[in-house]
Amino acid sequence: MHEQDWMLPEDLPAIPPEDIVSETSPWLHAMRRIIVGLALTSITLNFLLLQYILPTVGTVLLLLGFRSLRRENRAFGFCYVIAWVRGVFLFGSLMWNATIYSSQFTADGWIFAAAAGLQLAQLIGFAVGIETVKRKVDVPNLSNSAKWLPVWYIVLCVLTLMGSELSLVAVILLAAYIGMLVSLSHLAELVHTAGYSVRAAAVRISDSALAWILAGVLALGLLVGYLFFGHYPMEWTREPEPQRSEIRAELLALGFPEAVLEDLSESDVDACNGALRVVTSTEAHPMAEGTEVELLRITNVAVELPGTPTRWRVIHHFEWTAPPKYFGTECLQLWPLSEGWAVDGEVTGRLLCELDDTRCTAPYYALGSEIYTAQTMFWGGEMQSAVFAEFSPPHKGSHLRGYLSFTAQASTEGAFLESWVFYTHQNHPLQYPVLTAKAGRINSADWLGRGVFSTIQSVIQPEPN
Repeated sequence: MHEQDWMLPEDLPAIPPEDIVSETSPWLHAMRRIIVGLALTSITLNFLLLQYILPTVGTVLLLLGFRSLRRENRAFGFCYVIAWVRGVFLFGSLMWNATIYSSQFTADGWIFAAAAGLQLAQLIGFAVGIETVKRKVDVPNLSNSAKWLPVWYIVLCVLTLMGSELSLVAVILLAAYIGMLVSLSHLAELVHTAGYSVRAAAVRISDSALAWILAGVLALGLLVGYLFFGHYPMEWTREPEPQRSEIRAELLALGFPEAVLEDLSESDVDACNGALRVVTSTEAHPMAEGTEVELLRITNVAVELPGTPTRWRVIHHFEWTAPPKYFGTECLQLWPLSEGWAVDGEVTGRLLCELDDTRCTAPYYALGSEIYTAQTMFWGGEMQSAVFAEFSPPHKGSHLRGYLSFTAQASTEGAFLESWVFYTHQNHPLQYPVLTAKAGRINSADWLGRGVFSTIQSVIQPEPN
């Protein structure tokens, strides 16, 4: 007897308790991760951002599970490779959703097809790997649930492509999937009880460390998206004060607002040559809930032009009397003209601000007409056409302002002119996935004081005579 033997308790059991063995079994530990990962990546809950959180957790669990079993057989090794590919694909899409470009460029069909193909390939590989394990153990009547997982997923994809919304079919598919996962859990327990064991593949980085690294990479990618890709790149250039001209003097004499006139480019001033009369309207908006402080001023100007048919030059001008709280993306939308009127020529406009006490101007990031599907409160999706102007204010600028201008021509004599403008402002950056102000407007952005975006409207309706 060695002199150190007295230090060992005499009643220490030769074999650890079964519950401790189960907890430390690489086979059971990996299978539990895989089963939970399959559940989280296949069932979608579209609320509280769970449609993003659950698949992310599930993808990491699949990666860790197949990481332990990758040396057990080739099928599990294949699943491990697929898990990495799916992880890169998912993390990339999550980071992309933290940029404004995610709402500008919609994913092509091949991207969804590739994602579905990867998931189906992983399910097939998993089924083959389970069958390989079953052949190594002497346990009769083991479940064939793994074989049915690819079939289940194919049926799900077919029904999705068909646009099936039958709640009964969805309930049946969900119940079948849960049943297969429960059966897989029992299979894993039976295989373990039969004495099957695996040695976890050697790794240089522990599972917990890998999980933290992945979480850090994702957090960093999201942060970069929010900080550097949350606003449009704008081209601000210095511009001298406008020169007095005969046309400007005539417009001022007719009652054209001087502050608006000073912001017009020379070409937009020339478009008002020969003005017969000027009609204006001004509205002030607080742009914040529970306050009466004026932040955004909208001035609408309509200039009647000579000639036949009747023509008006319409200018919708906005001016921030105080800096917005957050500089993200902003959007102006011109509503289609009333019946009997059409836009003659192009819609023009620009932005102005003060940078280091210097008058600067910039074109809109995007300006043009677009046909889109608007989400309405009572009628669902509805096809509409409108002109959108998108931009981002400068981070250090002041006295931000801008306008849109166009010529309206009567196609029906005596028709009543009506021109609407909508301004959508981003209140704060807390949104996921990130939407631009334009996307928020199209998807029924909240009206004043609610949510990420606020939208105000203004109209000018000059009398015919």
